[in-house]
Amino acid sequence: AGETVTFTLNRVTGTGTGSLTSGGTTADQVTATLNGTGQATVTLNVGGTPGRVFTVGASATLGGSTRTATSPQLTVVTSSASAIVITPSTATNVTAGGTQTITVQAQDGSGNNVNAAGETVTFTLNRG
Repeated sequence: AGETVTFTLNRVTGTGTGSLTSGGTTADQVTATLNGTGQATVTLNVGGTPGRVFTVGASATLGGSTRTATSPQLTVVTSSASAIVITPSTATNVTAGGTQTITVQAQDGSGNNVNAAGETVTFTLNRG
């Protein structure tokens, strides 16, 4: 207990947002302290495009020797759809006899587009 572990976020493939958080610090590299059971914990935060792959490396000096380890690959996947976004999102004037295209996009809780092929969308026209 009391020893520190340095965690490093490694981007294996893809680009986009990803960071580690420990003790209020968020970065690609953070330090955590081993607790009374010899564990140190960090949180991996990801966002943006699915398909990116990360690993997390850890290194610590224990008993005078440096020890290292690397996590298995962590692949960012799409979350379940939890919202829809309609465009256009503001009032639009349409000339009588004209047309207006309306698009609905499913998104996850982080605002990433989600492939929800085959799901049903019901449109309702309210005449005001």
